[in-house]
Amino acid sequence: MFTKLFSGLIFTSSFLLITCVSAQQSSYQSKKLEYTDVKCHVMLTSGKPMISLWRIDDTHKKTIKQWLVGKKVTPPDSTQSSVVYKVFSCVAGNEEFTDAKAKHLDEKTAR
Repeated sequence: MFTKLFSGLIFTSSFLLITCVSAQQSSYQSKKLEYTDVKCHVMLTSGKPMISLWRIDDTHKKTIKQWLVGKKVTPPDSTQSSVVYKVFSCVAGNEEFTDAKAKHLDEKTAR
């Protein structure tokens, strides 16, 4: 009797576990994130301005400036990483900056 109860308990537990994992996977698949390429005119802690290229998910779209501050980046002409100190502006990867300094830096940035 005890073995029947025990095996029934194991079967029920296994069934519930498989059901929960399956539900989580389908939930994850339905919440696929959309990504956007952005470029930002930033100032590094080293005092150097640069254009920083990012692929972000849509959850960071509205708060990209705050999200970038403190992130480590490696300037194109350096092997040492630096930290983003300030973000002046961000635009979609295929758009133009409105600021002349940002435009100039963007033209010099390798892709």
